Amino acid sequence: MVAKIIRSEFILNKNMILLFAAEIVALTVVYRVLIPGGGPIMMLGAILGGTLPASILARQSKFRANAVTCCLPFTRSKLILGKYASMGIQMVGSLIIIVALMLVLPDQEFSTRGALNADKLVNMVFATAMIAGILAPLVIYYGFMGIMVLFLGLNLVTLALAPLRQCDRCYTIGNLPPHGARCCEST
Repeated sequence: MVAKIIRSEFILNKNMILLFAAEIVALTVVYRVLIPGGGPIMMLGAILGGTLPASILARQSKFRANAVTCCLPFTRSKLILGKYASMGIQMVGSLIIIVALMLVLPDQEFSTRGALNADKLVNMVFATAMIAGILAPLVIYYGFMGIMVLFLGLNLVTLALAPLRQCDRCYTIGNLPPHGARCCEST
């Protein structure tokens, strides 16, 4: 029964899933050529993999597709289980695409031992799960506007904090000024 719900989720959202897959492939190829090593590419895949389920939920909320889904002859618990299972499959699929592309694309500095170690894979899976775990409940509870309000709020906080930055050199991780020194002192 859950397999039918998962199948219907993929049939209804196949265009969006294919669009995200094409975006993952295109960005991975572009960044793989520009950035050797693979770390930022894996995090980019984690971000895209985490936002895919939330985007699909937002799309369903925007077009009120949940009303049609709830009319199907399934219990509510099976519908929710099917939605979460399809979200998990989407996230795992995006991670598989990223790892497969990293193994296929050539790079002089790339080796399986260096770029695809266990730490990076665990970080990628954790980041994907965290992003989906934060965004999906917001979309389920607040709908499409919940995500828009969240991103607007994050942009406003960023704009409010921007004047506090004195220079780029001081606020990079590992490059803070020594105690008592001013940020942009001339050397």
